Amino acid sequence: MENRFGFKDFVMVLLLVVIIVLVVLAMVDFNRQYALIRGLGRQFDEQKSVQARLEKQLMTIQTTLESGQIQLGTASNGSQGAPQPEADPFEGIREAHNHADYAQGDWLIDAFGASVARITPLISGDAYGSAIQNRVQETLADRDPNTFEWRPLLAKSWKVDKNLDEWQAYIDEHIHDPFTLGELLDEYAEARTNSAAAITAFKKSTDLSLDTPVQLETSGGPAAVADMLVLDDAKLAALGEAIDPAAADYIRQRLAKGRTPAELSNRPDAPWAVKVIFQVRKGVMFSNGTPLTADDFAYTWEMINNPALDCPRQRNILRDLIRSIQATDEYEVTVTFKQPSFEYFAYAGDFSPMSRRFYSKFTPDEINDKPGLLLGTGPYRMKDPESWTPGSPLILYRNERYWGPTPSFDRLVYKEISNDVARLTEFRNGDIDRFTSEPSQFVVLKDDPTILAKAEPYNFSSPTAGYTYIAWPQKRNGKPTLFADKRVRQAMTMLIDRQRLVDEILKGYGQVTTGPFNPLSKQYDHDIKPWSYDPAGAKALLKEAGFVDRDGDGIIDSPEGKPFRFELIYPSGGDRWTRTALLVKDTLAQAGVIVDAKPLEWSVFVDKLKSGDVDAIALGWTGGIETDVYQMFHSDNIGHGADNFVYYRNPELDALITRARITLDEDARMAIWNQIHAILHEDQPYTFLYTGQALLFLDKRISNVERTRVGLNEIYQWYVPKPLQRH
Repeated sequence: MENRFGFKDFVMVLLLVVIIVLVVLAMVDFNRQYALIRGLGRQFDEQKSVQARLEKQLMTIQTTLESGQIQLGTASNGSQGAPQPEADPFEGIREAHNHADYAQGDWLIDAFGASVARITPLISGDAYGSAIQNRVQETLADRDPNTFEWRPLLAKSWKVDKNLDEWQAYIDEHIHDPFTLGELLDEYAEARTNSAAAITAFKKSTDLSLDTPVQLETSGGPAAVADMLVLDDAKLAALGEAIDPAAADYIRQRLAKGRTPAELSNRPDAPWAVKVIFQVRKGVMFSNGTPLTADDFAYTWEMINNPALDCPRQRNILRDLIRSIQATDEYEVTVTFKQPSFEYFAYAGDFSPMSRRFYSKFTPDEINDKPGLLLGTGPYRMKDPESWTPGSPLILYRNERYWGPTPSFDRLVYKEISNDVARLTEFRNGDIDRFTSEPSQFVVLKDDPTILAKAEPYNFSSPTAGYTYIAWPQKRNGKPTLFADKRVRQAMTMLIDRQRLVDEILKGYGQVTTGPFNPLSKQYDHDIKPWSYDPAGAKALLKEAGFVDRDGDGIIDSPEGKPFRFELIYPSGGDRWTRTALLVKDTLAQAGVIVDAKPLEWSVFVDKLKSGDVDAIALGWTGGIETDVYQMFHSDNIGHGADNFVYYRNPELDALITRARITLDEDARMAIWNQIHAILHEDQPYTFLYTGQALLFLDKRISNVERTRVGLNEIYQWYVPKPLQRH
């Protein structure tokens, strides 16, 4: 049969060709428009960058004109004039900029060992959130990592005024002032807001005089001082029934404790002790373009003191020390201290501003609920300071408006990789640049030729390194726990082979510690020897406290006949935590104590700590040049989300901590810290396990990595030479 190609076929083919041509042309046009849009996006980003640089230059010119210091020429590497060498916080960065192979660009990619729950200032409470904030925010001053001396940062200068004689005279005059019942009830209502209504009702119904001075009934019987209301056991019991039992306990403890310098310093008529007056640099902008002024520091202080904001840690630490942070001029901040503090300048100089214009758009409840509100003046910024949520990428971008030398890296990228093996795989593949190693990995990797070909190993002890511990809460839900007796806590320590932990888990890269201070610090008393690993001695202590195996099943029973069993919570995802918890579980099991080791994701772990509904906790504290243990061990910080989550109370220790904090003479203060070390070693509110060395690997393409007294120099001094850049 003949197959003919007719006119209709020709038309159909022609139409198909036309359609194909039109589709191709449409695709070409789409690609052209897409490329145009991308180009416009790049131009927009470039224009934003240029605008930011122009804003920075204009602000610098304005500042120079206002200061009356007109200089010809500018310093190299983008800095707008150089301050005096002794006042230059960027000396190390400027030196790096002068290296022959220095280049800007590339990304620095790091990995966190757990998920980040919050990065909003004040309300974030973990080290990872703080690490992000420290790249975005800045402080009035910072420490030189080699001399530990304070250097100006957001403040260009400061002066210190002291009023110690007048303050001490006031304390001496009023230290023995008696309490009134009304005063104590008001104190308790403030501490326990859920009891405020009951206290108000009690005040209306009671026959007791609220304005009469009160004292506890002494063993001798009647009041030792005339015209005083004597609170005997019956009256205290009545208080407990009318309000709550804890109110009676609070009043009893408060009267036994007496007046303190911190309390007297809170009085409106008390003289101030120390003032630090900072001159804030002009020309500094937040990354959104709004200028930094002294008012932003005052606003941050207002937020800390706002009870609606969820920041009990900062509030509890600062409320007894700082009277006010005020904007005494547009660029002058005055920090006034109620009482002396050995860390007065650390508290003042380490203060980071929150922009009033940015954060005041949100209510305190909104700030509490928004995990990603982060804006600062630092060298890096969030792409959007409002929108980050947990689980989203953590990427910091170079802040084009930064007032200091331009940082080398375009971006700082933080991955969340809780699994140690996965984190190592990422490092081997070149997907992260810094690998913080577990000791078990470090001993292998430091001799691995494939790792050494691409990375440099570092291990070092630092005076700012913290310690790992197991905490023994003495109360749970208001009731005494298994660990309320210090003999039980001592026994727990004697049942844990801490040297074995150092040898097997740290692989020798660390040491057993005996208290909360770093062994490289003067605070640490080296005459205090660790509790020995002594199962027989521990069992004897437990027997003395009433804990014995009553039914022969191999498990120790409490005095009430219940098996000695508790849950030990620890952060999930880290091999060191897991191995520590399991080793503790195994060693205690040999003595008849049952431990249920329970790993928790970090955000769940934090919520559990705040609730106080825990048996025992495996965790660690970071350290400082000189460590203040007030927040962990002073009874002022018990409950309500504060950091004395073990409900530890020792009046002698409280008094020593108070003395140490207000002692400005270093030698005298170190002697007090040593006494504090001894008491904590005896009482064992924690089993102080060990302090470890920092163990890490850095990609070799990163240049200018140097050692300092606190570890490695800041990442702002690092860079990647142009031929080695990847991103």
